Amino acid sequence: MNTFKDFYNRQRQKFFTYLIRRAGDYHLACDILQESFTRLFEKYTTEQFTPQLLYTIGRNLVLDALRKRKHTLLK
Repeated sequence: MNTFKDFYNRQRQKFFTYLIRRAGDYHLACDILQESFTRLFEKYTTEQFTPQLLYTIGRNLVLDALRKRKHTLLK
């Protein structure tokens, strides 16, 4: 049986490394890691837990955060 905890334990380290590379910021990657798994858990069923979905959620959160940061710096 595939549970959220199993999925988290299998994906966490590799996904975190990906987020650090995408975000270029350790602390931002930590926040996005937590938010990505939270969104996955709250909005999807266990059958839908796939690395592809997790990485899509994470990528979108990184892009949103970087856009906000850029917009804030330009003000």
